[in-house]
Amino acid sequence: MLRLLVILFTFSTLLMACQPAGESAAADAETNSAPAAAPEPLAAGSPDPAAARLLDRVYAAHGGARYEAADYQFVFRDKVFTFTNQEG
Repeated sequence: MLRLLVILFTFSTLLMACQPAGESAAADAETNSAPAAAPEPLAAGSPDPAAARLLDRVYAAHGGARYEAADYQFVFRDKVFTFTNQEG
């Protein structure tokens, strides 16, 4: 019995949630849905200065130059894989 009540409650909640919005809500959505102006694209090869500063901080915080030349090894499906990174 409890199972039936839960199913009926869920079904009725879904039906009420899926009702279309009233006309006033639709009109508001149409008038307020103008797309925002897209930001100006950066020239090719010129990074965003704020993004470059953030990446520099992240790079330094996580070891920086320590990973420019490093040996790595891992096991995947009982097979050992190794590789060397020599230039970042």
